[in-house]
Amino acid sequence: MNDKGNIILITGRNAVGKTTASKHLRDKCVQSDLFCEDKTISDALSLLKTMQGDDEQGGFHHTHNWCESKEYNRGHSHRLRQPVLPFTVLDNTLPDAMLLDFFTELSEIPQTNIIYIAEWAAGSNTNPKDTSASEIDYSYEKVRGMLEEEKLPVDWLTKVHSVIHLTASDENRCLFNEQRYVPCLEEMLDGTTSWPIQRKILQFYGYDDFSEIEDVFRDRNIPIFEIANDGSSALFEKKLDSVFRRLFTLSHV
Repeated sequence: MNDKGNIILITGRNAVGKTTASKHLRDKCVQSDLFCEDKTISDALSLLKTMQGDDEQGGFHHTHNWCESKEYNRGHSHRLRQPVLPFTVLDNTLPDAMLLDFFTELSEIPQTNIIYIAEWAAGSNTNPKDTSASEIDYSYEKVRGMLEEEKLPVDWLTKVHSVIHLTASDENRCLFNEQRYVPCLEEMLDGTTSWPIQRKILQFYGYDDFSEIEDVFRDRNIPIFEIANDGSSALFEKKLDSVFRRLFTLSHV
């Protein structure tokens, strides 16, 4: 794109419209004769990859609704071809591995005139403190700490052109989640859809603590665009179109 970077990072809690926004912006790039990478880059795909790796090791760090033990997993296999999706992590082993995989992939993106759109879900956990589900941490605060402690690569930040931070009410997030269906693996790998999730997984990202990492971007003069998704597809797309125009005005400043 230019010396500002060529990654458009779309972030927000889960079930706020990141995949929809990503697809819309890709379509806008095609319509505008801009080079945009078709390959989906998302933390969801990184999590799927780490989950598959866990399956190869006995499946001790995640579970499925068909597993006998839902809370404290003794391991499982898919030898009877049980479905891979949906799944739930049981501790922070897979989330931590996912973060390393995702930000490493961002770091390896070449800085060219090709636009890359990446999706990253984050937020702090609001599950009841007396449950094991409350221990899962996907927060922005955690990522900021891991960046400061050099537990994650930081050079991806030099490649970020801009950040689009999506928000939605909890009520709308529940509605968006209810509209999802369980996709086949190929659809997930294409990045065209997201799978429906349990309420406690929505609460893994229950509070939007984006303010914890905002300065990491602002200190590097990376523009941040805030878009609220109120459930109206037409209005959401109109807001995205407005940001798209501003993005490529920035690219020529």
